[in-house]
Amino acid sequence: MSRFSSWTNQQKAAQCVFPRLDINTFIDNITYKKFNYRDNIIELVKMGCGGFCIFGGDTNSVRKVITELQMYAEVPLLFCADFENGLQMRLSDGTSFPHHYALGKTTNYTNLIANAIAKESKNIGVDFNLAPVCDINSNKKNPIINVRSFGENKDIVSKNVVEFINGLHQENVISCAKHFPGHGDTDIDSHTSIPVITKTLAELEQNEIVPFVDAINNGVRSIMLGHLIVKSFYDSNNKDIPISLSNDAVLYLRNKLNFKGLILTDALDMKGVTNIYGDDAPLLAFKSGVDIILMPENPMLAIEQIANTLNDNNYNNQIDESLERIYNEKRWCNLMPIYKTIEPNPKLFTDHLQLALKAAIQATEIYPKDANLLHKDLIPVDNAKCFSAFSITQTTKDIQSASRFFTMLAQATEGDCSFGYLDEKMTDEELNTMANEQDVLDSEFFLFHLYFKGQGYSKLATPDKINKIISTLSNGKKKIVLFFGDPYIADEISGDIKILAYSDSFASLASGIMLITDRKLA
Repeated sequence: MSRFSSWTNQQKAAQCVFPRLDINTFIDNITYKKFNYRDNIIELVKMGCGGFCIFGGDTNSVRKVITELQMYAEVPLLFCADFENGLQMRLSDGTSFPHHYALGKTTNYTNLIANAIAKESKNIGVDFNLAPVCDINSNKKNPIINVRSFGENKDIVSKNVVEFINGLHQENVISCAKHFPGHGDTDIDSHTSIPVITKTLAELEQNEIVPFVDAINNGVRSIMLGHLIVKSFYDSNNKDIPISLSNDAVLYLRNKLNFKGLILTDALDMKGVTNIYGDDAPLLAFKSGVDIILMPENPMLAIEQIANTLNDNNYNNQIDESLERIYNEKRWCNLMPIYKTIEPNPKLFTDHLQLALKAAIQATEIYPKDANLLHKDLIPVDNAKCFSAFSITQTTKDIQSASRFFTMLAQATEGDCSFGYLDEKMTDEELNTMANEQDVLDSEFFLFHLYFKGQGYSKLATPDKINKIISTLSNGKKKIVLFFGDPYIADEISGDIKILAYSDSFASLASGIMLITDRKLA
């Protein structure tokens, strides 16, 4: 007899649903989609949902909300989050580590940093990190993976995936290999529409699937299915359904790759899926055999639909197996049998800053490698010369990173420097006006720092537009260009010296400053 035989269908269904939890909305008790958000979340806990995916807030507020919600839970809740490069990927504080791509450029930091992320995550009550990214970024125009990948080479990706998994597991934080069977060779953002992959299964098995196989062989505890249509992957007649809703994908992982851990969908509130399947997506995912329904748009409806489906005995064994896997993961990360209150450890976060900076320094490099030999007058920055520094941002969220860079630049240089924030929306008139400002005309050289990377609902840089901005403002004078993100546009962007940091983390910004000012780590 199953240990869950006394559970109601609603309790069983709810345990497989992990809704989105917006920390600030919960604390502010905002009305959200006609619901009192706080009451709605507490009701989901009482219905028996298995956990939540965290967004927003800071480490203290997250810890506070998690502690409160655990009090309402009959079975301890499992909280997850996208902490690929640290807590600051989703929260307002915590250590900001270099992105996966930067770690792929280092020799020995991936395991150490994954372990540090796990310690910080564990200290706020998040026991499930939706990382590492196993995608091989083989398409330079990929708008969503980009520097979230460890690189373009399957061996580099696999090596770092294994190190990242081991770093998480050392702290009993659950790992997640994503986005199966590989989101790297796409040029469409699955947040907005579903990419179609045309490779044969044999081609996928020789490249994209390799890091997932290595992850499984090294004990990865969960795998996330991507919102991807891979027609060669299916045995069924329905070749237009995304992998995240496909029984073929689940069977492949279970039978072909012998994976015993949790299988979960990518977020089911992403428009690529909801625009086509709407409220049917969670039930389709459940029927496909996945264990965790991640972030459905309407979690209560999802629970109701799955519970009703359990009246069909065909799904009773399936859900019991899923519940057993979820239960075992909760035990493995020490949530079960009793949740223990987490004591804050502020020292933990300050101890990791040095580690992040060391990794960022090792990853940051001049491109091409001999550029500084040709322009020795540019690096280190000559404090006796006046210069202008301009950020070129992808979204308004990047202004915070650009401001941090400007603050550190002002502290590291003593010369006369003008600062400016730009983006691709600048009109020719605005650009020409700025180019004729006296500070710009008087500048002896220029520094441009770019903030473009793969992220949901955003587009990568347009090199022609950026080159126009750079050439108009610099007007033939020498220029340094720093890439805090997408490295693939470096060949297309004009600059006398280009610096690739592969990340816009705080540590990567600092490493860029240190390189151009020739400062060493104390």
